[in-house]
Amino acid sequence: NFTSIENVQQQQQQQITNADYDEKERLKNDLIQLKNELQKSKETIARLQKSEEQMRERLAEQAQRQLEKGGKFEDLNQVSRPTELIRSYSSLYSQARIDALDALDNIREMSDADDLKSKLLFSVVVLAFRHAQNQAKDIRNKIKQILQLSNDKSSIVLEETIEKYLRTTIQKYDVGKITFEVENQLWTTLYDYPKLKSCNELLKYIYSACRTAWGLVNQTPPYYIEFQITKYDKQIHERFHTSDNESETIVEYIWPCLIDGRDRTCVAKGVVITDEQYLLIPKNQLS
Repeated sequence: NFTSIENVQQQQQQQITNADYDEKERLKNDLIQLKNELQKSKETIARLQKSEEQMRERLAEQAQRQLEKGGKFEDLNQVSRPTELIRSYSSLYSQARIDALDALDNIREMSDADDLKSKLLFSVVVLAFRHAQNQAKDIRNKIKQILQLSNDKSSIVLEETIEKYLRTTIQKYDVGKITFEVENQLWTTLYDYPKLKSCNELLKYIYSACRTAWGLVNQTPPYYIEFQITKYDKQIHERFHTSDNESETIVEYIWPCLIDGRDRTCVAKGVVITDEQYLLIPKNQLS
């Protein structure tokens, strides 16, 4: 009887051991299954993320193509979007120009030369755009010559890629050459005022004008400045405080208009002086 009891206990212990083993195996299998499901979930998430990224890239490319065809919305992937560049252009007049004027007042030879100071700061913007346009054109022409681009499809695609590269790297581009050319032209013209070369606020203003101009001329199509119109137009002009408000005759530009090359709309008004009597003054009295 004792042996029988012992055998029963052994059988029961074996059954418990087997049950524990089976439970462990079941848990092990469940764990493996969960790991497999987790791996599949990770792979699914990765595929979805890749698909989302590809979709975003396609949307960005479509938006850019639409923009290049004349669309009025912006590529939000750009570091410097047109709206930011337009804001920079406006702040040149409202902030940097004022700081430069204050600094020029501290130069004894220019303290009473208000007209000269105004023309100097206006010329900086004109020269910045001129040299930025020339630099951008020169880069494109050199690339076309080196790569011998033609009018075939691959050349057109490459030119579009170059345009996009120049547009998206405007903040990285070294505008030192443009700045040098602007400064050199100013120093040559105003050789009687050597202290201008050491006027820090003027130098900062010149650099900011060149940086902003470079960004604007590399948009597609490029932005440009307008200062040739001689009749006042409230859609594109603002009168300077010394103007004759009854006159529509523009006698001087204090600040150029900024024009969107896509549809030729004015995105930043020019500041002008209007004075009907100016035209009646004999020329020998104006000099």
